[in-house]
Amino acid sequence: MRESDDITVDTNSSTPLLEESEVKDKKEVSGMEQWRGEIVKSIVYAGLEAVFTCFSLISSVSATNLSSVEVLALGIANLVADGISSSLGDFLSSSTKEDLAIKEMAVTQWELNNHRKDQEEQLLQQYQSLGMDLNDANTVVNIFAKYNDILRDQKMTAQKGVMPPDQGGKKPWKNGVVAFLAFVGFGAAPLLSFVLLKPFTDNE
Repeated sequence: MRESDDITVDTNSSTPLLEESEVKDKKEVSGMEQWRGEIVKSIVYAGLEAVFTCFSLISSVSATNLSSVEVLALGIANLVADGISSSLGDFLSSSTKEDLAIKEMAVTQWELNNHRKDQEEQLLQQYQSLGMDLNDANTVVNIFAKYNDILRDQKMTAQKGVMPPDQGGKKPWKNGVVAFLAFVGFGAAPLLSFVLLKPFTDNE
C-alpha cells in the first residue's frame, strides 16, 4: 500500500478549524443526538404497544357488567404489568446491543494491533467494492490509518455493520424508564376515556 500524499490545510478557508476542546464538545453533542434517537424509538414502540393493549382490554370488558372502578383497577394493573414487561424488554435490548458493540470494538482493536496491514487491505478492498477508485480508496485508508480510533470505527461500520458503542456512556436503564413511562402515559389515555364515558353509555 503506497503512502498517501501530505494534506495541506487552506488557512484562508471560510470554514473555521476546531480546537481540541471543540472536538470533544462535538463528540458529546453527537452522543446526545444518538441518545435522543434511542429515546424517540422507545417512546414510539412503547406508546403504540400500550394503545393496542388498552384497546384490546377495553374491547374485552365492554361487554361485561363491570363498574367503572373495576375497569379502572383492571386497566391500571394491566398497564403496570405490561409496562414493566415492555421496559424490561427495551432495557435488555439496549443493553445487549451496547455489550455487543463493546465486544466487537475490542475484537476489532485486537485485529488492528496484531494484523494491521491485513486489516487496512481489507478496508481498502471494501471501499473498492463500493465503487471507490483505487487511488482514492488508498488515500482514504492511509489517512484513517493515522488515527487508530477512526480506523477502528470505520472497520466496525463498513465491514462488520456494527455501530461503535456510545462514547458518552449511554445507560440502557434510561431507555427502560422511558419505555415504562411512555407505555403508562399512552395507555392511560384510552383507558381513562372509556372509564369516564362508561356511565353515560350504560343502558342501565
